[in-house]
Amino acid sequence: MKSSIPKQSKTISALIHISILSKYFIPLGNYIIPLLLWQANTKDSFISKNGKEALNFQLSLLVYSILLVIIAIPFVIYTLANTAMSFDHQHHITDEYFLTHINEFMGITIFGIIAGLCILTTLVVEIVCAILAATRASDGEVYKYPITIRFIK
Repeated sequence: MKSSIPKQSKTISALIHISILSKYFIPLGNYIIPLLLWQANTKDSFISKNGKEALNFQLSLLVYSILLVIIAIPFVIYTLANTAMSFDHQHHITDEYFLTHINEFMGITIFGIIAGLCILTTLVVEIVCAILAATRASDGEVYKYPITIRFIK
């Protein structure tokens, strides 16, 4: 079956997957470019399957990002409120203040590290998966992205 897929279909499908990385150069390019390439070639079932996969992956990452922000908001508000309330009208942070409020500083630091690792992991997974998907598409296969919710069927 792989050999029956025209080279042009493989190339366009690979471009769809690689185009999700355009978000680093073009705002919303990870949605717009794959959508345009897919919609311009909806009659080709191979391109259609690849387009749906790429867009579903991007939409899934968006949903996961929104959920992480929603989860993070209460923690950030609590930490900032605690820090602001305990600041007690001082105009600068002294060593004594720091030592008595180390838990708040540690909480902010740990939260920042965890958030940074989540963002870094998402970026690496996105880049690696896009390259794998493009490679598979150029070989005539449809790559199934991990952790993807199938919004578009």
